[in-house]
Amino acid sequence: MDLLAEVCWEQGITTKQVSRTMIEEALQAMNITWSRAKAWIVSSDPQYELKKRQRNRFVTLSEQHSD
Repeated sequence: MDLLAEVCWEQGITTKQVSRTMIEEALQAMNITWSRAKAWIVSSDPQYELKKRQRNRFVTLSEQHSD
């Protein structure tokens, strides 16, 4: 919620910095519930972990070498 409040201000969605409480109250007023995901994505692909590690390695390399 803190990050949501910060991004709302940075993106101009709100005209001033709002608090976590204000975000929670606004969502509650709109009858919207929110909770952090409790389960991780699971794949039946036996190579999933290997592919994920390779992808993460490439992402890290691309961040280090933006050119």
